[in-house]
Amino acid sequence: MTQTLEKTRTLTGFDLCDRCGSKAFVSASGMGGILMFCGHHFSIHESKLINWAYQINDEREFID
Repeated sequence: MTQTLEKTRTLTGFDLCDRCGSKAFVSASGMGGILMFCGHHFSIHESKLINWAYQINDEREFID
C-alpha cells in the first residue's frame, strides 16, 4: 500500500514578492527576517538565498 501526502499551500494571495509585488511562491527565512519571492525572482537569487536562509519554503509547484 502506497500512501501519498498532498502538500498544501501555506503562502496566501496576500504574500507578495519583495522585488516586484507579484504573488509570492517562495519565502526565505534568515537572521534578518523573511523575504518573499515570485518564482521568477527566486530563480534569479536562489544561489545567494540558499547560503543566507536557514529555511526556504518553496511552493513553486502551485504556479498556475
